[in-house]
Amino acid sequence: MKHPIDIQSTYHDHLIELNKERRAELDLIKPKEPYYRPSSSGMCSRKIYYETVMRIEPTEVVDKRVQRLFRLGDLIHQDIQAAFKKTEKSDSYFSIYNIYINNIYIEKEIILKKIRVRGFCDLIIELGDGRVFLYDIKSIGSFQYRKNFARNKALREPSIHQELQLATYGLAVEKEFGRLDGIFILYYNKDNSMLRYKEVSRDRLLTALGFWERINTEHSKNSLPTLQESISPVASWECSYCAFKTRCEEDRENGL
Repeated sequence: MKHPIDIQSTYHDHLIELNKERRAELDLIKPKEPYYRPSSSGMCSRKIYYETVMRIEPTEVVDKRVQRLFRLGDLIHQDIQAAFKKTEKSDSYFSIYNIYINNIYIEKEIILKKIRVRGFCDLIIELGDGRVFLYDIKSIGSFQYRKNFARNKALREPSIHQELQLATYGLAVEKEFGRLDGIFILYYNKDNSMLRYKEVSRDRLLTALGFWERINTEHSKNSLPTLQESISPVASWECSYCAFKTRCEEDRENGL
């Protein structure tokens, strides 16, 4: 018997509406001047130019399955953030670990005017003794999870892009709080619900700063960045997943 209800389309339409609502909310607080997004850290300069300087709409349609994955990631974020929010100024951590959580910041806006970067941190925890810890939540599949946490450390392949994204937030957090005692990516394996964190080296802060300074310098020329290996794109796989792939190919055919 053919099922009379199109569940997939109904859910897909729901996700489209959620995305519209979210974009409308962000548009209300979006500054007039363009800012780069921390999530673009370590990515293709050309893609970032389309996104932030030209501010054009993506030319690629996001697959329905990918949209469902994005939604799953959002829900995981919300759950973890809500769990930590409940611990703020409570006795739970103090009684178990002798740690008092003084403040918890969720989706805190950060702005780095000098390098024109603006974004929202997943989670900042400030302890009673003044220490400040920054977390970014990532939901990933088993393949990427194994690359991050392989038993043989020599086989581990960390995501430089993800680490630079968090380091970009770290630049702003350290500036505002006057200190930054730990930087962590909290990985959630979507295939088996394993949850594990990974500390990010403070060296990434300088790398992230250097990346954004270069992007600002290159984009100040007011022309589309040319294709350059390790810059536009940074990695060859970026082109396959780029939201501006069609536009980029058209510009390339026109000699840009």
